[in-house]
Amino acid sequence: MLQDKSDYGQEKTALTAFISESRDRESNTFYIAAICDNEKNEIIKELSDYDREELEKEVRQQFPEIEIENG
Repeated sequence: MLQDKSDYGQEKTALTAFISESRDRESNTFYIAAICDNEKNEIIKELSDYDREELEKEVRQQFPEIEIENG
């Protein structure tokens, strides 16, 4: 069991959040974070928010060791 948790910790370091800007129907700006597993080359989760700082904070809470880049 401890082995699995250790492996999961290693996976977190291989994650990158690509944050991009978009617009809703009323032309309000919102942000989308695509959480990508770099080793598997896939998106594992998407998060969105109208406040970029709040979105980055949520991403870091869920994935503490993640790299954040502009998408």
